[in-house]
Amino acid sequence: PSCGRIRLRASARAEAEPKRGQVILRSAFGELLPKEVLTRPKQGFEVPLKPLFLGPLAGLLDNLLTETSVREAGLEWNAVQNVRRRLQSRSPGGAQATLHALAVFMAWWKTRKP
Repeated sequence: PSCGRIRLRASARAEAEPKRGQVILRSAFGELLPKEVLTRPKQGFEVPLKPLFLGPLAGLLDNLLTETSVREAGLEWNAVQNVRRRLQSRSPGGAQATLHALAVFMAWWKTRKP
């Protein structure tokens, strides 16, 4: 119970003071991480969507983005096909993010369709 309270207090303090959260994490895990990890600037975490969508999740996209369901959802079939083609190109741009959004939308839409 006391560990939970300490964690909650540290978490609440970190939310109130974002820089403080970094200090807490660095002090808690600093000795476990290489110095270059601790001193590098903050960076985001990118999910490798392109290899996933072209590999293990390709079937999921095929099932979610059928011509019939895309049209029933009120989306333009040609536009969806263009995004899928862009994903396979050498310069996919934002195709990964667009396909992710489409997949989430279509999964939601299929549970809500009349």
